[in-house]
Amino acid sequence: MAIEAGRRSPRKRLPVEDLGRLRKEHRIITGIHEVYGRIYRELGLDRVLPAGRQRMSNRVLYHTVMARIANPDSKRASVRRLERDFGVHVPLEKVYRMMDRLDEAAIAGMRERVGAYTRSLFPEPIDLVLFDCTTLFFESTCADTLRAFGYSKDGKHGEVQVLLALAVTRGGLPLGYEVFPGNNWEGDSFIPTLRTMHPETARAVIVADAGMFSKDNLAALEAQDCRFIVGARLRNLPKALTARVLGTSRYRRVSGSEPKVGVFRHGGRRLVVSWSAKRARKDAHDRRRAVAKLIRRLGKSTTPKQLLGTSGYHRYVRVVGDSSLEVDEEKIRAAEHWDGLQGVVTNLRGIGVQDLFDRYRQLRQVEESFRITKHDLRVRPVFHWSDRRIRAHLAIAFVAYACVRHLARRVALQKRPLSPRVIREALNDRQCSVLHDPETDKRYVIPSRPSAEARAIYATLGLSASARPYGLGTGGAETKSARS
Repeated sequence: MAIEAGRRSPRKRLPVEDLGRLRKEHRIITGIHEVYGRIYRELGLDRVLPAGRQRMSNRVLYHTVMARIANPDSKRASVRRLERDFGVHVPLEKVYRMMDRLDEAAIAGMRERVGAYTRSLFPEPIDLVLFDCTTLFFESTCADTLRAFGYSKDGKHGEVQVLLALAVTRGGLPLGYEVFPGNNWEGDSFIPTLRTMHPETARAVIVADAGMFSKDNLAALEAQDCRFIVGARLRNLPKALTARVLGTSRYRRVSGSEPKVGVFRHGGRRLVVSWSAKRARKDAHDRRRAVAKLIRRLGKSTTPKQLLGTSGYHRYVRVVGDSSLEVDEEKIRAAEHWDGLQGVVTNLRGIGVQDLFDRYRQLRQVEESFRITKHDLRVRPVFHWSDRRIRAHLAIAFVAYACVRHLARRVALQKRPLSPRVIREALNDRQCSVLHDPETDKRYVIPSRPSAEARAIYATLGLSASARPYGLGTGGAETKSARS
C-alpha cells in the first residue's frame, strides 16, 4: 500500500485511549516519488511508450527510474526494494518486458524529450555544447557486436565494454547521448552523436577534448559550418611545428595571468598552447608516481603483453630481447619536455585566449556528469547481455541522470547548491508510517520530520513537506505517483 497526498480525511484527533489499538503496517519512502516524480513528468517522460497496451510499461519505466535514483542496483534488487521501501509492486518480468519495448524509436523519443526540455530552459539558443566519451564495462569476457574489448577508461582491460558518448550544456544539463561498440575509437563517436541532436546545436560552439582530435573530425565539423574548440594532440604535431610549440621561452603572458601562451597556425586553424608552472609540477609528480609503480610491477612476473596493455606504462618502457621489459630513461627525459603544456585547436575568430581556455575548461561538466552516472547512479558494471536490453539499461540511466541534473540545477538556482548525493539522502529520509486501527479499519499516516535540505528541495518545486499526521479513512489508498 502506498500513500496519496491530497486524499486525506478531515483531521480528527484520535482519542488518547484509542492509541493502544493502532498497529504499524508500513514505513514507506515518499520523497523520491514526490519530488523526482514531478521532474520526470515535467520532462514528458511519462508518455515515452504509446498509450493503451503499453500503459503498464510506462508505469514500470517510471518506477524503475525512481528506483535507480533512490538506490541503484540490479533490476531484481530494485523490484524488491520498490515493494519493501516504497509500497510499489512491480513484477520483475514486467521490468524486462518494458525494457524489450524500449526499441530504437522509443529511446530516440526519450533522448529528444530530455534535449527539448533542456533547450526550453534557455531564452536564447544554447551557445556551448560540451562533448566527451567514457567506457562502461561488463563483468564478462564474451564479446559480440556491441560488447567488445577496447581501451578501458576504467582500467578493466580484460573485460568487454561499450562506449558511451555524452553531450551536455555548460551547466551539465543533458542534450543527448549515443552508445557504440566497445572497440570503437572514441574519436569516431564524435560526428555520429552530434548528428542525432537537434539542429539548433549546430549554431553552438562544440567543445571536446583531445580524444576527438583528428583531421576527419575537424573537417566534418567545418563542412557543417560548426564552430569548435577541440583539445590538441600536441605530441602528434608535425616536427617543424613541434619544435616551435616546445619553445616556451617565446610564449607571452596574457592579462598578467600565470600561464604563458603561444599562438600558432595548424591546418589553417588557430592552435593555442598554454604553459603553466603549476601544471608542469603536477605532470612531473604524476610521472614520478607512474614510474615508481612501473618499477614495482617490473619486479613481479608481469609479462610484456600485460604491462604494455596497461594505461600509460608503454610510454616509459622498452622491450629487451624477446620477452623482457625495462624502464627507458630516454623516454622519460623526452616526456619531461611536455610538462605543463596544454593546447586547443579552434576555428573561432575574434575570441581572446583567456576566453578560449575558459570555455575549454567547461569540459569538467562532462567529467562530473560521468562521475554522477558511474558512481551515484552506478550504471556500470552492466549485467544485461542482449543489445536491446543493454541499450534500454543505458536509456534508463540517462533518464535518471537527466532528472538528477535538472533537480540539482533548480535547487541551486532557487535555494542553495546541494550535491546529487545530499539530495538523494534527504529524499530517501522523507518517509511516512502507516498505522491501522483494526477496530474501525481506519488508517493514519505520520510523515517523518523533513530535514532542512528536504524542505528546501520541496519548496523549490512548490511542494509541501508537512510533518502533520492525517487520516486515510478505511481501506487505504494508492499514491498518484504509484498509479502514474
